[in-house]
Amino acid sequence: AERYFATGDYDRAEVEYINALRVDPASPIPLAYGRLGTIYFEQGRLGRAYGVLPHAVRLDTNNVVFRDKLALFYLLAGKPKDARDQANAVLNAQPQDDEAPIILADASTTPTDIEASRQRLQKLSVPAAKRAAIDTALANLDLRQRDFRAAGEALGRAKLDNPKFAPLYSSLAIYYWAQKD
Repeated sequence: AERYFATGDYDRAEVEYINALRVDPASPIPLAYGRLGTIYFEQGRLGRAYGVLPHAVRLDTNNVVFRDKLALFYLLAGKPKDARDQANAVLNAQPQDDEAPIILADASTTPTDIEASRQRLQKLSVPAAKRAAIDTALANLDLRQRDFRAAGEALGRAKLDNPKFAPLYSSLAIYYWAQKD
């Protein structure tokens, strides 16, 4: 299953992970649940992803990849509090994660959430080379509050941190669009 998963042959990997879970259903395999959740998520089978990702996270609370996927799922499903909870758990375990800061910012919808997320992100201590996600997330929070000066500064820092960080360019597009540029 792992070999198929690594090569992107998700159909075969899915079959093998399901078979592994059938061999001994009393002894759940967190990796199998997490990989199935990842496969389903990547293929857009969100109902199935939701059926296994929470279970994978319960079985392996330290797996940040599964938590990132679950956080993104919650964000897409309109469950911002659950998304923030998962993103915060990822940041507790791995502050330099590239997905969790963006999810945390995008799941912050109220002024209270925005301020709490801003404080959380500003307190993270990560190397400069890994700050692009944090600076992009801070810019996203600034954009929500229509603080274009602060957003522009944060996006500039993110671009210096890592000019190849893809989410930065989505945020830059939103920044320019909001200013009718």
